Amino acid sequence: MVAAGFWKHNIVAIPLTAVVWLLLRNGKAAVRPVLASAAAAGAGLLLCTAIYGRAFPDNLFATREYSIQHVVGHIGHLQWFAVAFVIWGCWAWSARTSAAARFTVLHVAIGLATCLLQWSGHGVGRNAEFDLVIALGIGIGVAFERISPAEKFSFYFVRLDGTGLRRLTLEGRERDPAPIPGGHRLAYVGNGDIHVLDLRTGTRTRLTRTPTQYKAGLAVSPDAKRIAFTRIEPGRMEQIFVMDIDGTNVRRVSRGDFYDYLPRWSPDGTRLAFTSSRDGTTGVYSMRVDGTDVVDLSRTPVTLSMRPGRSVLQVTETLWAWR
Repeated sequence: MVAAGFWKHNIVAIPLTAVVWLLLRNGKAAVRPVLASAAAAGAGLLLCTAIYGRAFPDNLFATREYSIQHVVGHIGHLQWFAVAFVIWGCWAWSARTSAAARFTVLHVAIGLATCLLQWSGHGVGRNAEFDLVIALGIGIGVAFERISPAEKFSFYFVRLDGTGLRRLTLEGRERDPAPIPGGHRLAYVGNGDIHVLDLRTGTRTRLTRTPTQYKAGLAVSPDAKRIAFTRIEPGRMEQIFVMDIDGTNVRRVSRGDFYDYLPRWSPDGTRLAFTSSRDGTTGVYSMRVDGTDVVDLSRTPVTLSMRPGRSVLQVTETLWAWR
């Protein structure tokens, strides 16, 4: 974004939105990238000044006459954005609790504010509208992606002989199903949270209440008492967590700042196998349920890894199941 700023210096809504969003979501984690970006921008300005001389900052920061009358003179241009505002606004209001909607609201608001501010300058016309056009374009794109029927998924039940087909979920945002041993319950991710569905009664139990945190890769332990899953916490990469089947006692079990995902339980429930990028490439590893004794199975000879309690998996770059 810093490099783009030197191509078109008045496109400021995207970097401003990114900075504000990061600060609102996790101010501590945002400090380092914000400072790095500010330093890069400062270095770029100094470099351009060194190359082009004093004329560069003089031209960049040239004074203008500012007046509210200039804004009034351009306000009619908003009619060309009206349809986009209505389409995006209807979706943003209906999905106002989602992180996606809140992000686009912030972006559109900043885009509109920068448009009005630049309109107030003498001699500024349609160049001031770029930020608003981009913000509404992204907002509508997100809206259509979220409401597109092609992006909706539901779970169905069918007997092994192909009979008894019935739909289990209706919301259309369910994914990552994980059958719970016993045959009557199903864990899944729906609308950003982990749920358990009773296939006999249709009762749904919500286990987590953090819809803005990414969760995926559910796996239920063989004794049906624990669920392993991937979650992204603010400022971190994907990590593996384990919680009790009722949603309590959530704890992080993978260690370090690596991409650790797709956990799978060993048949005896004592270990978790998972995919990780901890050695710089994607590979399959296993660890105890408390996160200790990490073994690189992608690079471990089969004869060494096939020991009691460490049933070897079919080792590929991505893990799907224990053998």
